[in-house]
Amino acid sequence: MFLIIILFFLFTFEINAKEGVDVSELTTIEQFNCLKNKLKTEFVIVRAGRSNGFVDNNATKNIKNAREAGINDIDIYIFPCVKPKVLQIIYDKCGNPRDTITSVLNTLKSNNANFGRVWLDIEGLADNEDYQGWRNNGKAKNVEFIKGMVDTLIYNNQSYGIYTNKCNWHEITGNTQNFKNVSLLYEHLDEEKNFDDYGEYGYPFGGWERPAMKKYSYKDVCGMKVSHVWRP
Repeated sequence: MFLIIILFFLFTFEINAKEGVDVSELTTIEQFNCLKNKLKTEFVIVRAGRSNGFVDNNATKNIKNAREAGINDIDIYIFPCVKPKVLQIIYDKCGNPRDTITSVLNTLKSNNANFGRVWLDIEGLADNEDYQGWRNNGKAKNVEFIKGMVDTLIYNNQSYGIYTNKCNWHEITGNTQNFKNVSLLYEHLDEEKNFDDYGEYGYPFGGWERPAMKKYSYKDVCGMKVSHVWRP
């Protein structure tokens, strides 16, 4: 009897699991249909905020194209620009957590591009001197910036989550547990559609007991590169 119960839960878990993609390139209706056919894609996470501080010009079109292809489960992600590189043109949204969020929300709202959750993409190691500009010697400031974005999302009654991986979370935040009650989408490109790896090799981080989704692969498909995302 016990074995039957276990098998029932495993079967239910597999049936309810869904396959999705994270897209940043301009994706046509035909390509979304291709993703549905080849990957059984049921949900999409669209890049809406770029690491240079600008709203992604492809976001509105990608959201609308996904819907035209019959994919209505759509989230977005924002790659924040904490500060630009030295000598780069300084964009006023860089370094401003509130404007980082509101510029994206307002742009999509004005274009009737509806979506569900906002995922805050926390990556770009603190010492790589990239656009994101996370502070290598100021992890508390990095946490403060993330909190500023979270507070803005809460103020706007917008659901949200954290999109990161163990290494970046440690380097950028010092492994803060301040956001442990927030939904987690973690990255581990092991080609496995499960969370079995999460408790192995020291992968639990940030106080998250269980993630919500996993980015498990990054490949060329349907004429573009996409991140493959799985959720139970």
